[in-house]
Amino acid sequence: MSFFGRLQQLWSGVDVRDTYPHLVRRRNFEAVRESILDHVERYHFSKRILFVAASGFFGGSYAIFSTNVTIPAFAYIYWPEETKGLGGLGINLATLCGTCVGMIVFGYLADRFGRKRLYGLELIIVIAGTLGLAQASAGYDQKSMDIYPWIIFWRVLQGIGVGAEYPLSALIASEWTRTESRGRMLAAVFLTQPLAQLLVQGVGLWSLRGIWRIHPELNPGSTRREDTAHVVDLIWRVVILIGVLPALLAIIGRLTIPETPRYLLEIERDLAAGVQAIGEVVGLNEDEIRRLREADTAEEGEELAPASDRVDAHDRESNDQSDEPHSPQRVSTTEIIAQDQRANTTGQQSGNSGEPIVPNKRETLGQRLKRAQKATWDFMRSANGSILLAISFCWFLLDVCFYGLGLDNPRLLGELWLDGDKGGNTTDFKDWNSPAFNTTGLDQPIYQVLERNFTNALYTTTPASIVGCSLFLLLVNRLPRVRFMACIFVALAVIFAITGGSLFNVYETSKHNVTVVFYAISLFLLDLGPNIIIFVLPAELFETRNRGKCYGIAAASGKLGAIVVQTVIWRIKAGGQDRDRLAGLLLTFVPLMLLGALVAWVWIPEVQDPVVHVSGSLKTYSKFRNRSLEEIAEDPTQGQLMGLISKMRELLHLQE
Repeated sequence: MSFFGRLQQLWSGVDVRDTYPHLVRRRNFEAVRESILDHVERYHFSKRILFVAASGFFGGSYAIFSTNVTIPAFAYIYWPEETKGLGGLGINLATLCGTCVGMIVFGYLADRFGRKRLYGLELIIVIAGTLGLAQASAGYDQKSMDIYPWIIFWRVLQGIGVGAEYPLSALIASEWTRTESRGRMLAAVFLTQPLAQLLVQGVGLWSLRGIWRIHPELNPGSTRREDTAHVVDLIWRVVILIGVLPALLAIIGRLTIPETPRYLLEIERDLAAGVQAIGEVVGLNEDEIRRLREADTAEEGEELAPASDRVDAHDRESNDQSDEPHSPQRVSTTEIIAQDQRANTTGQQSGNSGEPIVPNKRETLGQRLKRAQKATWDFMRSANGSILLAISFCWFLLDVCFYGLGLDNPRLLGELWLDGDKGGNTTDFKDWNSPAFNTTGLDQPIYQVLERNFTNALYTTTPASIVGCSLFLLLVNRLPRVRFMACIFVALAVIFAITGGSLFNVYETSKHNVTVVFYAISLFLLDLGPNIIIFVLPAELFETRNRGKCYGIAAASGKLGAIVVQTVIWRIKAGGQDRDRLAGLLLTFVPLMLLGALVAWVWIPEVQDPVVHVSGSLKTYSKFRNRSLEEIAEDPTQGQLMGLISKMRELLHLQE
């Protein structure tokens, strides 16, 4: 068996080189479709699906946040005398622009051609960009080429791959997971983002100390660039190359995982492929095969025989972590083929309900564009259109704050940690430098600058983000997602107001820890609420046919906010005192968070039903029942009041 044939067995014991005939006759398409989807609902939280989705997202997050390590190194080596920050701004904007392109393009392609055809492609792009960046050079004697355009090019390529990861990771997680576990699966995938940030800073600190240790002739206190530049050059290349490892691990699963059953059934309308996918990932026992046959052979309107072991997915315990179905005996897809091949010979061509929907090949380009324009207009006029606009706007506002605090943040953290006069405004600092506590003057050893950058992040940003995401993962089914996000938006507005106000009294004083604590709290709240919830919602609220496109548009809107805030920060950096500038930035976030709370409350519907009570072994607790993707697609609002006037009437108890 070939190497890829063996990899395929990650999902089943079936030799996927065989050509499968149709497994069902498609006489009753909807009945068989519901039966197939029921098998997904019967399958527990899959660690294999989590590995495939999360490992790729982890690699993409590592790539995008590695700029917090690499930009100071780039500046020290390639533009050591610059103070305007243009070099770092260009790299960040190139990465974010590439990310926007990847989100929109791959979101559309995932709906147009299927998820499986793109699985792994985005990681190949990330790997290619990473390897290219790690080998970028200024040429002979650092004079024959300009390395900066090469850095920009490879970061754009990395950004495209990272952007593609957002919709694809979310689609894998949501469409392969049963309803009750869907939120937990998506939250677990997103948890890898702060874990990737932790790894970036940890690898940076480890490589700094380790590489410096193998050069004992170098003094960590040295300020001579001629002696230290080659070591710094090696450090950033090591940090970048480590990011290839999670992407390589993820590719193994991405290239072999079957297409999601929901795409096969709802877009391609291929029941045979849907059964094959379920058989490879979930496995089918004899009772499940019998129910499939009953659904396929039942006359129209005939009620199916009851199945004693049919289980409502919503009644399962939320802490059920088993990776296997309940059935004691699995039957391979090959055995199903052998049993059904004769029966399918005469029936596999009958009926039109199971045929895939394909565009008219005789359509002209103009006709296709006109049809696409009408479909887009109809979509935007529907409830889905207003939901997409609301989610996109919330993601935009969120990323203005998140990337204002978290991307290219070594200098920001350095300012927050100051407990004395740093010896000048940050506009006087060279691009590679950042304020450090207990220092005066502008000349600092690069070793100390990088070490401070890494330790500040490890003490402040990554623990707060990891704790926030982990807590949401534990509470995901006990919180109404949209209302909770709106509440956290309001809480963030309060925290940003306190943090910005505190800077006027504690900046560059021994009380600087007050601001550091509030800064960490703001990151904790971001990842407890809006940052993780806004990643989850687009994967739940839209129908399969448009899920990739809508997710890509919403995510790209967020990165547009990141582009805006990076540009604004660079523009205002040159004016005013550092204290006033930093305080003004944080206070600007206050109305943005309040606006985000309003939009989420008014225009984004809940994806959960009212609270139900679950009896556990020790106590009875409350949880929210997740609505299935099919329920949400049929009616996203499901009777919920949407719109500002309706929400105000509801709030004031004036509804009829």
